[in-house]
Amino acid sequence: DQYLNDSFNLDESFSSYPENLSEIHTEDIFSQLPKNTRELLSKYRGITKLFDWQEKILKLPCIYKGGNLIYTSPTGGGKTLVSELILMREVLTYRKNAIYVVPYVSLAHEKVSSLAPLGCSLGFHVEEYASSKGIIPPRKRYKRNSIYI
Repeated sequence: DQYLNDSFNLDESFSSYPENLSEIHTEDIFSQLPKNTRELLSKYRGITKLFDWQEKILKLPCIYKGGNLIYTSPTGGGKTLVSELILMREVLTYRKNAIYVVPYVSLAHEKVSSLAPLGCSLGFHVEEYASSKGIIPPRKRYKRNSIYI
């Protein structure tokens, strides 16, 4: 952690972004997704509101410019939701396929189970590539884009 803190100072990295982050609204991420996304997050996950830090991350210009982002928070802090919102935007708005890498097979199963209902409702496919699951090369899907986990 100390090495990362020494080599990447978060405060300095934010200095090049606009002073007034309120110019970029959190609604922007949702405005780029189907209108029922918030309702589905509430229905399937019980999520009705983002944490303040999630809103700040989703307001960063790098999110809208296709840049990279590394962020940390404690287990259960809400990192997954930020990643999933960004992935869903890429798949649904920009019509790209996405790869979601997780460190454990059990976590891959969990992510497939949690994303599949959203995928069915919003119009994207979720495919598991863990253990012996998945077909290489992946099937081409002409009507829906995919998130590969």
